[in-house]
Amino acid sequence: MKIFERAIHKQLYHNLVKHKLLSQFQSGFRPGHSTSTALLDVSDYILKNIDKENLTGAVFLDLSKAFDMIDHSLLKIKLAALGVRGRALAWFDNYLSGRTQSVIANGIFSDTSDLSLGIPQGSVLGPLFSIYRIYI
Repeated sequence: MKIFERAIHKQLYHNLVKHKLLSQFQSGFRPGHSTSTALLDVSDYILKNIDKENLTGAVFLDLSKAFDMIDHSLLKIKLAALGVRGRALAWFDNYLSGRTQSVIANGIFSDTSDLSLGIPQGSVLGPLFSIYRIYI
């Protein structure tokens, strides 16, 4: 499955880059980008504003569990709007659907519940779902 996910990742990433759908400031999970390049971008922006004697404010948010809150239905709508159709969209629907979870506490398993939110943990494709923030 990981090999197939990598092939899908390669095609989707290429399409996002080709059509300039990833923000130039999207640093996570991209070749040649990192938290260091993100920090350099912010530092450069602040220093330019200081030189221009402009006031600069910033708000930094840590959206923990952000990937756990992605709505499958909305993600599929966004994928379709980006040109993912037919069998490819059906594959994503299958990839995201039918997932369940349960919890174990004190050696006792809870009932399973269906998941309509979130991206599979450790997924090769997970980081690409940053497209979720694209307004379509």
